[in-house]
Amino acid sequence: MALNLALVSGIEAVTNAVLNTTSASLPLAQTLIAAPGVGKIVKLNSLYVANTTGGTLSAFVTLYHSAAPWIIVSGLVVNTLITTIVVTKDAPIYLVEAADSLLVYGSAIGLTFTASYEILS
Repeated sequence: MALNLALVSGIEAVTNAVLNTTSASLPLAQTLIAAPGVGKIVKLNSLYVANTTGGTLSAFVTLYHSAAPWIIVSGLVVNTLITTIVVTKDAPIYLVEAADSLLVYGSAIGLTFTASYEILS
């Protein structure tokens, strides 16, 4: 059962980053935010994708919900040496208890995915 946001007693601020080290697809994608656990919710406030290479790459971000992929970004073009904003605090995404995790991958090595989020309990 999801946490009632009106009854939140604790908020933990977290920033996490993952360097894309492979061009793996969804089954082998890297976990940027793991499932928060029972009695907790993650509020994703921001998500950035930075291209640190000399070429144009594509980014993929998926909310994995109860073993089902919910695509957030598919094939987002990130130009050479550019940072792109994917999620902002104006349109947050919630990850609920043990059911949700956020997975990321790129078309090639060289993308950095950075998320700023709160763990509500």
